[in-house]
Amino acid sequence: MNTGLISARYAKALLEFVKDTKSEEKVYANIKILSQSFLDEPKLISVLSDPIISYEKKLELITLAAGGVVCEEFLQFIKLILKNRREDQLHWIILKFRDLYRTDRNIFTGKLITAVAWDEQAINKFKKIILDGREGTVEFDYIIDENIIGGFIFENDSERLDASVTHQIQKLKKEFVKRNKRIV
Repeated sequence: MNTGLISARYAKALLEFVKDTKSEEKVYANIKILSQSFLDEPKLISVLSDPIISYEKKLELITLAAGGVVCEEFLQFIKLILKNRREDQLHWIILKFRDLYRTDRNIFTGKLITAVAWDEQAINKFKKIILDGREGTVEFDYIIDENIIGGFIFENDSERLDASVTHQIQKLKKEFVKRNKRIV
């Protein structure tokens, strides 16, 4: 069976289940932490796929990776995944659930990188620009990186808006080299 189909079915079922139990926010919070754990520790996927590791150890590991304390609905879901031996699909399932949840709740995401800390008012103005008249909320990672010197970088889905001073300097350097090569 197709990996995408399996993850989509489990994710849809989880979304319907948490809507029925009114625990969407709690499960989404656990999913966000777990998905970050998969990013931070890529070996987690191979450890969960290892057939030698017991059900109890896998349950404990997933619980710890999801923040240590998880809601009952999320725990039931993880037990179902382990019982059906779909732990090797867990990463894809939670990513699909996250996407479905965000679509259902009109949550727009991205990553904002600035050279200096922005005040709350500036961040809220930026969020309004992202919404562009649409209904919903904005969720983005906010990173301060002094290496960009000034300006900002915003990433959303497959788009990247680089308005950093570092990027502008690189563009000028390339143009300067290109013009000087023609002269020589």
